[in-house]
Amino acid sequence: MKNIDIDYFIAKWVLNFRFDPDEIPAFALGLLENGHETPQLIELSVTTKDEIKNIDPKVKLQSIFKDVGVPIPSKNDAAIIVSKRISREILSGEINPVDGANLIWDDICVLLEEIPEELEEFCACASNYEDISSSAATEFYGLDKQREKLESIKQDIVAHAQKVSNF
Repeated sequence: MKNIDIDYFIAKWVLNFRFDPDEIPAFALGLLENGHETPQLIELSVTTKDEIKNIDPKVKLQSIFKDVGVPIPSKNDAAIIVSKRISREILSGEINPVDGANLIWDDICVLLEEIPEELEEFCACASNYEDISSSAATEFYGLDKQREKLESIKQDIVAHAQKVSNF
C-alpha cells in the first residue's frame, strides 16, 4: 500500500478535488502509523476496493476525523494545501505550468467564495494565457509576440509555483 499525505488527502476531500475513495485504506493506515488507533481505522486500513464501494466516504471520514481529532481545514486552507502540491508538480515537471495554473483556477478557485491572495496569481496567469492564446490575440500581437507573451506567462507561473510551494 502506498504512503499517503494525510493533509493533502483531507484537503482533497474538503474540496472534492480528485478525491478517490480507493485511497481511504491508505489514509487509515497512515493515521494508524501516526499513532491514531481506533477500531474503525483498523477496519478501514484493510478494506478492499470492493468493500469501499459499500460505504459512504463522507460519513465514514467525518466520523474518523472526529474520533482521532484530525483537524478539518477550511475550504481556503484546503485550496492552499492542494495548490502547494500542484506547485511542486509544476516545479518537478510532472505537469505543465499552464495546466497546473488551470487546475488551480478552474478546479479549485471556483469552489471558493473568495480566492486566497496566495492563489490570485495562478488565476490571473491562467486567464491571461487563455486570452493571449486566442486567434484574436494572434491577429493583434502577431505570432512571434504572442509566443513571447505566452512564454512569459509560463515563466510567471513557475515563479509563483516556487513561492507557493514554500508557504
